[in-house]
Amino acid sequence: MRNRPQTASTRLLGLVVIAIILVSAFLAALAVGRVSVDLRDVILGLLSTGSESDAAAIVRYARIPRALASLLVGACLGMAGAVLQGLFRNPLAGPQTLGLLGGAGFGGAFAILLGFGAVGVAGMAFLAGLVAIAAVIGVARLAGEFSVLMIVLAGLLVSALAGAGTTLVQFIADPETQLPQLVYWLMGSFSAVRIEEGMALLPLVVACGVILWGYGLRLDVMASGDEDAQAIGLNVARDRIVLLIVVTALCAGAVAVAGVIGWVGLVVPHAVRFMLGPNHRVLIPGSALLGGAFLCLVDMTARSATVAELPVSAITALVGAPLFLMLLVVHRRRSLVGA
Repeated sequence: MRNRPQTASTRLLGLVVIAIILVSAFLAALAVGRVSVDLRDVILGLLSTGSESDAAAIVRYARIPRALASLLVGACLGMAGAVLQGLFRNPLAGPQTLGLLGGAGFGGAFAILLGFGAVGVAGMAFLAGLVAIAAVIGVARLAGEFSVLMIVLAGLLVSALAGAGTTLVQFIADPETQLPQLVYWLMGSFSAVRIEEGMALLPLVVACGVILWGYGLRLDVMASGDEDAQAIGLNVARDRIVLLIVVTALCAGAVAVAGVIGWVGLVVPHAVRFMLGPNHRVLIPGSALLGGAFLCLVDMTARSATVAELPVSAITALVGAPLFLMLLVVHRRRSLVGA
């Protein structure tokens, strides 16, 4: 696939446009819902003044935590997908297709079954995610072919195993106290999120984002092949381990806060790459911004489209699958024109 040449000014302008989309999505999420809130009350809710209307209180105590959490979870998944696609040189790579979300979901579900708190859920999700991605690499290498197809097939295998484990966890869970929480959490939801959870995710997003951005130039080289990377002196094995650990930490944080939400890490990087090109130092922050905006709008739709709140993962699939198909068609046509 060939990309249109992008100048530095074009990439910067694209990032500014995506940042404006993010801010607009965040403000829309604060204003739109079963109770409409005007701009004045949105501002009052954001400023946390002493005296406030009921609408401003709704913004501050109900919508800001959800909007912030959805923004940060979307940033986690967007960055994770951008790195995985470059690292494996695979347009179908993502936290979902490589089994990362499935493994992290199993770890988180098992932690909930054991009665762990938020930190325990995040820790178990991180460990299970690492095991899942290591299993994908191991299965692909065991088959003797580290190709795009084999990586995807290995990801499907690991996802199936993780899904089976998660099903067993639900079977064992107490049907009165634990099972409803597990089922709703696994569908992806921000309904029970608190402002403390969103703020706890912020340092993770910033720290991991800085690390990944620092590896941007190396990712550009690694995306061209291991031989090219080794030829200029890069330690490919070490860099791959570091990047996978950082990506797993992002996915574990996202799963711990909102459960298993697919498609964001697969679709968003393709959209950003189409807009800004393949340079990872632009692609990674762009994927974080657009991923946050996308999931913020999805959560707004989930809580306001119907009387009963819809699962976030269902909406991301309904939106993401056709969008991904459209992106594949566009990329295919561009590659044929450029051939």
